[in-house]
Amino acid sequence: MTSFIRSITPELAARFLGLMLVVMQPFTGGARPPSVLLLLLGIWLLFQKRIDLNSIAARRLASVFALLLLPVLISLPGSFNPVGTASVALVLVLFFIVGLTLMQGLTAEDDHAWLQRWLTIVLAIWLADGFIQYLFGRDLLGVPMGSDGRMMGPFPDNLHFGLFMTVLMPIMLWRMVKEHPLAAIAIIALIGFAAGMSGGLAYVYDIDGLFAKRCNMAQVELEEVVPATEQEALGNREIWHSPARGADRQPDEVILKSLVERHARYTGSERAKEILENWGTERKKFVKVFPTEYRRALKELYVAAQAKPAVAA
Repeated sequence: MTSFIRSITPELAARFLGLMLVVMQPFTGGARPPSVLLLLLGIWLLFQKRIDLNSIAARRLASVFALLLLPVLISLPGSFNPVGTASVALVLVLFFIVGLTLMQGLTAEDDHAWLQRWLTIVLAIWLADGFIQYLFGRDLLGVPMGSDGRMMGPFPDNLHFGLFMTVLMPIMLWRMVKEHPLAAIAIIALIGFAAGMSGGLAYVYDIDGLFAKRCNMAQVELEEVVPATEQEALGNREIWHSPARGADRQPDEVILKSLVERHARYTGSERAKEILENWGTERKKFVKVFPTEYRRALKELYVAAQAKPAVAA
């Protein structure tokens, strides 16, 4: 046991904590413990002068964080929420140290391979968990599928499942594409389906009217955001969307306007206020991006929900 503890280097600890940042994401506050530990480890490594701040990688990371930090500091004097803005600036500085720590644990090619291998295992488990939820209604942790047909895997009440699967997919596949290309293609297809079923419905502010030319239409349809009264008159409630788990399905205009109102209230955005002041005109500039698989799932769930009273009777 003692020899095992001695074999744990700061670099290995950094790699392990980096993996835990991903593993703990499904749990509320799960990423905080590994983040704090990475920060403390980074401070210790800096104090021990084991991080080369003059390396190319460190300088590049510093440049990225400086570009993120500069607009925050510039906006601080006129911020809608100065305390919140200052908190963001502080968090960016702390995460710069976290980033340095992670880089220290990924200096060699074998380090990258180790992290890639374990991330592949984690993402494969999440993907399997999502499909179990899709097929049986609940995942391995007991998280139910969204009432509106969303596949959420181990992530309850949010869209992180599809987001994490899509963002981390290149890390998962960068070796597999060369060694097992057919398996990589199959995984890409499965992740694409899971991402579409995780609730990837979006409202895009298409100010120049060119979104349709830029959008990949392979798995989505584009629709206008019509007035709520017009959508109610159409009567197609089977494809209406609900803004949250357990909430009633609502017309798109109601959901979209509520989102813009919340954005204006919490950020003080002048653009959001202008959109609300000219809602009749600005609403027409929004495009609804509707995944075809999600549309199908909404219909099936609606039909099943309508059939339950008849069966009970």
